[in-house]
Amino acid sequence: ELVIAVSEDVAESIKKHHHNKRPLIQVVSNGINVEKYKSSYKSSRDIKEELGIAAGDVVIGIICVFRKQKRLDVWLEIAKAIHQKCPQTRFIIVGDGPLKGELHDKARSLQMQDYLHFAGLQVETRPYLQAMDIFMMSSEFEGLPIALLEAMSMGCMPACTDAGGIRELVKN
Repeated sequence: ELVIAVSEDVAESIKKHHHNKRPLIQVVSNGINVEKYKSSYKSSRDIKEELGIAAGDVVIGIICVFRKQKRLDVWLEIAKAIHQKCPQTRFIIVGDGPLKGELHDKARSLQMQDYLHFAGLQVETRPYLQAMDIFMMSSEFEGLPIALLEAMSMGCMPACTDAGGIRELVKN
């Protein structure tokens, strides 16, 4: 039996949790189209302008499915704390998922409406990545996140938890 793992961390997890079966594991790291996701990309859309974000503001964002493992509740708390120290910081969350209502409620309770934008599910994410200065992830666990690969390829600085395959991409 051959099992494909998207990162070394996933391979180690498989070995740890399937020790009785001892499957043969091959790591095939996730990858992206670096020609499509390149820092020189120019969109016809100006997301900062669309969202009313000033040119000099720092934009921190994420693209993901709204699942528990992403800890977007913690992401919102971190964003609030950053904004309190750096009021010229704005935040964009691109995506959707089962926790949508809960996250919108939390953002309302934190009173983030003036500096947080929920962009919803987007087919074309490059204009959003182009608007972001920092790609922030607060995940509890990850394989090898494709959105992080895309963000890094487009020149976004990563700010991430040391979770799973992220450590294979981002060095302290």
